[in-house]
Amino acid sequence: MSKLPEKHQFLDLSDYGRSLGHLIATKLQNTSITPIHVTTMFIITGFIAIWILLNGYLITSAFLLLLKSILETNTSEQCSRMTAMSQATDNAGELLKELKLTYNRTRQAAITKEILEIVGGAEALNN
Repeated sequence: MSKLPEKHQFLDLSDYGRSLGHLIATKLQNTSITPIHVTTMFIITGFIAIWILLNGYLITSAFLLLLKSILETNTSEQCSRMTAMSQATDNAGELLKELKLTYNRTRQAAITKEILEIVGGAEALNN
């Protein structure tokens, strides 16, 4: 909801590109396109939209602003996925360290138990 007075309110086209941007981001998930590529397209589209707007092509400019919104949504979604995967990788590494430590302690306890049984058996034979 806009806080501007009624006579100064306008239609924000960027809101209409979000759902399509989410769809495109989902489709690009298993491709070689990275957020850097999409951000570059986002910047180029913005400059083109400004140039077209200054030359008076309002309909084309509106289309490019909508495309820019789609690209922005796509970039943010891909970045969110990359961050989540990075955090998952870090968590898996920590879990692996903990499991390795538990395994080593359990193995050491079993070795110590066997040594104590051998020593106890040897002492029983000597007595």
